[in-house]
Amino acid sequence: MMSMARGDQQSQMVQRVIARFDFNASEPEELSFHRGDVIEVLGQEDENWWRGRISSTGSTGLFPANYVDTLPPIMPNVAHRPAN
Repeated sequence: MMSMARGDQQSQMVQRVIARFDFNASEPEELSFHRGDVIEVLGQEDENWWRGRISSTGSTGLFPANYVDTLPPIMPNVAHRPAN
């Protein structure tokens, strides 16, 4: 039962990546972004192309996995508290 709870918690984690390079979409279903953009990973089409959403704009689409670096996952419902 403990492992099930841990699995549920992991499935709720939001995977994020940060763009290493600019990418200009060449197809309508692709996601254009700039170096430094943070992208929430929504799924993986295959090992080379992932589906994601740019956090700042809400734009979604496919992007090349080799253009990004993985960021630590976050919990989706965790409120950010100001530092004291």
